[in-house]
Amino acid sequence: MPITTVFVSGPRQAGKSTVAQILQREVLGDPIHWVRLYPSETNGHTSAVRLADAAEHAGMASVQYVGYTPDRVFEVLPEALIRVRRKHRYATVVIEADADPCLRHAYPYDHRIFVMPKLADLACVFRSPAEASVSLMQVMEDTAEFASEMFGLFPGESWDDAEGVCHQSHVRTAGGVEERMEVAEGHMGRFFTSPLGAEIAARVQLQPEYHAVVESDVVLVNTPSGAASPHAEACVDRIRSVLARIRTTAKRESALYCCDLLCGDDPARVQFLERLRGLFAA
Repeated sequence: MPITTVFVSGPRQAGKSTVAQILQREVLGDPIHWVRLYPSETNGHTSAVRLADAAEHAGMASVQYVGYTPDRVFEVLPEALIRVRRKHRYATVVIEADADPCLRHAYPYDHRIFVMPKLADLACVFRSPAEASVSLMQVMEDTAEFASEMFGLFPGESWDDAEGVCHQSHVRTAGGVEERMEVAEGHMGRFFTSPLGAEIAARVQLQPEYHAVVESDVVLVNTPSGAASPHAEACVDRIRSVLARIRTTAKRESALYCCDLLCGDDPARVQFLERLRGLFAA
């Protein structure tokens, strides 16, 4: 493939730029093209693009700062890649961005890396049980008919008005009524043992800015040297459990690493680099 795209995302100041530099120095060994996406405050019809001097960024082949809006990210990101292609037919492009959900499907990235800092509170990453329950019901009501038609995960006859089918009426706005089907417990169990159900079950647990954890090839928890927090360890254990279920049910390969990116002697960092080399060797 002429252009290889690597999407490195995560919360601010998690270590994404450090990962980009490590990719260049210790994984690829060649200069990379770096695209930094940031939310733009334009009116949506124009995008701000600044081409930086690569010499100022540790010898990178090219550097672009590209402003985007949710409406135009599907245009501005390919445009940034076209600028790279004009210079080099074969190149690796690292696209760095904060954890904005609209960027996850803005382009069919070849590899995805999610970088997160050591966190002190599970609520930063995971929804509360009550929040997850509400989100799950919303998703189920929107997804059940699609799942029935596409995957046969719900009985098709459940969607007619025959005798025995239970509907719930909810007041959505003053004077407005919406009908919603009541999904049986058996239907739910069948649904969640499917790959689609496993994906949804994982996503409803996570806060929206952490949904990319589910679809990333590599998830890195950047843990600078220091005393470990019990909350951070619990958070890592729960993320590991979510990814394990995705690997088992959805047959998706993903890996979780916890290491100090700046510590060359950290064994987990060595394993992280080996995983990255494996991605690019495939």
